Amino acid sequence: METDYSLQFRFIREHHAPFFHYGDRPKTTRLAISSTYGIVAISDTEGQLDSGFTDVLEKRQYKNPEVGRMWQEERDYDYDTKKSLPKPGCNSDGRVIAIDATTEKGSFIYLYDAAVLAPNLNIVAYAVNKIKLADPMPVEPVQKKSPKKSRWDSRSDSSRSEYYREPELKTKITTLEWNPIISHMFAAATDETLFIILFDLEDALNHRILAKTDTTAPITALSWNPVGTQLTVGDAEGRIYQFNPQLKLIRTVNPPDLIPSVFAEKFVCSGLCWVSKTERIVVFSSETSDKLHLTKLTVKPNKPPKWTIWDVLPAAESTEYGKTFTFLPVFKWNTVLMSSSCLSEVYTFGVVNNVWKPLKLDDRFTIKTPLYKGQKTFITSMSINYSSQKSVNIGSEFPNMPPQPVVYLTTTHDKVLVYHLVSLDANRPILFKPAQMIDKDNIKNGPASRESYAFYTDSDSDVQETNYFSERDSLDDSYSDDGDDDNDMYGNNYISDDGRDAYRNDYGFNNRKAKTRGPSVCTRKKGISTGIDTRNGEVQANLDDDDDDTSDEATILKLQEEIARLQESILQTNNQRAKSTCIRLRNMGKLSAAGVLEVYAAENERFHRIIDIGNRWTAMYRGDAKLVAEMKRLNCELSADEFVAAVLSTLDKPQSKKFSLDPGNSLEVEANALSEAEKTVLEVVCSAMTCKFVTV
Repeated sequence: METDYSLQFRFIREHHAPFFHYGDRPKTTRLAISSTYGIVAISDTEGQLDSGFTDVLEKRQYKNPEVGRMWQEERDYDYDTKKSLPKPGCNSDGRVIAIDATTEKGSFIYLYDAAVLAPNLNIVAYAVNKIKLADPMPVEPVQKKSPKKSRWDSRSDSSRSEYYREPELKTKITTLEWNPIISHMFAAATDETLFIILFDLEDALNHRILAKTDTTAPITALSWNPVGTQLTVGDAEGRIYQFNPQLKLIRTVNPPDLIPSVFAEKFVCSGLCWVSKTERIVVFSSETSDKLHLTKLTVKPNKPPKWTIWDVLPAAESTEYGKTFTFLPVFKWNTVLMSSSCLSEVYTFGVVNNVWKPLKLDDRFTIKTPLYKGQKTFITSMSINYSSQKSVNIGSEFPNMPPQPVVYLTTTHDKVLVYHLVSLDANRPILFKPAQMIDKDNIKNGPASRESYAFYTDSDSDVQETNYFSERDSLDDSYSDDGDDDNDMYGNNYISDDGRDAYRNDYGFNNRKAKTRGPSVCTRKKGISTGIDTRNGEVQANLDDDDDDTSDEATILKLQEEIARLQESILQTNNQRAKSTCIRLRNMGKLSAAGVLEVYAAENERFHRIIDIGNRWTAMYRGDAKLVAEMKRLNCELSADEFVAAVLSTLDKPQSKKFSLDPGNSLEVEANALSEAEKTVLEVVCSAMTCKFVTV
């Protein structure tokens, strides 16, 4: 193993999983994170779904540090009876969460708008789409032995026997993997079939099975290549396959000759991660042996496959929870994390001299699961949050440490572990991206919903909870720009349950006060409701029909006070968002006129692959939703040619690379250094990035 002390896991805190359980054996849980919204979704063996905000879960201090209730209790959502542990997973743009589960009705994938799981929304979460991949086995149900009839059971013996029959399952979903680049594509496998499925949240009621193929052995592991153009697959007989997205087989690789000698009987591919163009990390295990075999497969054109043996894993520490391996790539840092349901430690891989190898970290800064009643625990899932703004206290040697990713893990005994993944290498890029605000008007909730959204409130309080939302400034890499949001179809109308509101407020689930999370604000007082949109400054105020006792003068005074308060909150919100963006650009060394343009173009998920700069900005001028919206709002009258010419001229000017005159709060440049068209372009782009632009 290669030593690397520039990577550290720094412990933040340990949480109890949110689900209440009886008995000595806790429930097994799995989680997924949407960095886009800063939401953690967690599921358990009985199919309960819960959620929490990452910034709340990452706090070090609150009243009861060991058992503080930081979760939305037992989230209501539509789901069939489960027969397997659901496995949530988030797509590459953080807007969709998929839960694959085998139920008594078959094997399904449930797809949710991630925003609907926001803990401060009091709604039933409906899947926007439910994809059935397999049916129950069409056989006669087996009659189970009826329990002893009780005195109060009036049913006949035959009816009680019928009640205990269960359908047998023909097949189950073994694994699911979202494409790391194409946000609307994922691969899924059952015991018998491999699927490539397309799903676009903007056309949520529909999905397309792009390709499927039957397999000779159950698929046990999936991994896309880092650019999302090909798929590698491992099966229960140890073979490795490579496919394109249309599932055209490119190559088959048999396991290394060493494996049959290590495992005398059947062995399987238990884990797989495609880490570079030619390299894949592969783990083999066997049902009849505790040995774990970690290898690297190197495949180059016109050359035979090469296997490299990494003898770094201990024997499986438990077989109770299976021998599955989870890989968490952080490719911008040339780093991959690996955990397993049969190991109590996280393993790290990285690039050393252009070759992927296992890394040895400082023993003080590794991840090892806590003991449960003196027994080891194991990792059931792992995910990462890139939107964390929590500071990292490294010491005087690193006084200006930028925000670092946060790794979340669930264990086999009811724990959620939270760690900073810290890089001390200044050459690694900053991965931080602030969470977007949720636009409640564009939340997509499944076709079954017909109620209205309601927020947590306290009916005994004069001033009820303020909830902050913003218009979602994003355009995902979907099929077209003209997708329609049918709000009625997706159910934007829910009915509040006052009893549930009061219950959850008792546990403090709705404590997201005026730490402003976005520029569009909705609030309610008794007798009035007001709203303000920070993008155009419009304020709306309405009287509640049932507040007949409020005089006109008192109502007007209340409205004036409320509008003034909202306007002040908006100023604070905009300043906070602008400051956050400035910090990110400053840490990247890009807080300059040219730097802002470079970062915006590089981070554009839809058009960043267009190599020519002029062509990329032309495409963005016509098709980037944020840019188009800001040009319209700011009344930008530049044509496409004029806009792109101003961009190119700004990038070419040496003075455009000068750092901002006010690096703490805005991009501030000298007015005489830029033409009017160049200043217009920078104003539009800075506004799209939520960064203040000032000329002096």
